[in-house]
Amino acid sequence: MTRVNVVPRDFVIDAVGYLSGLSQSQGRTYHLADPRPLTVDEMTDVLARATGRDVTKVPLPRKLAKASLARVPGLYRLMRIPPETVDYFSHPTFYLTDHCRADLAGGPVVGPPPFTAYVDRLVEFMRNHPEVGSAAMF
Repeated sequence: MTRVNVVPRDFVIDAVGYLSGLSQSQGRTYHLADPRPLTVDEMTDVLARATGRDVTKVPLPRKLAKASLARVPGLYRLMRIPPETVDYFSHPTFYLTDHCRADLAGGPVVGPPPFTAYVDRLVEFMRNHPEVGSAAMF
């Protein structure tokens, strides 16, 4: 089961700032990740609800999905999904956040909030700024 790990950049910036000032952070690795990430299907459903769109899921092998997005005329323009995105959404990962949560506990940085808590703000931002495309992610 592939999960989508998304956290607000404010959380990342605040956590890095705080954790880098702790003596116990020296030599530690932190995954600044969602401890309860949504699956790809859950993320798709949350985004569909937030945007008011119906989504039809068509399971395809990874290579076929990437090739279709790259080569089928008009498909990218319709879906606006860069072919490179397929790798991210089909690579099963799960980040351990134990060190991060333990070292943030009791400090000023809380989080990260669940994706459902801020998805509407993300959708509003994208609607207000259509010039920001997926290229901003690469």
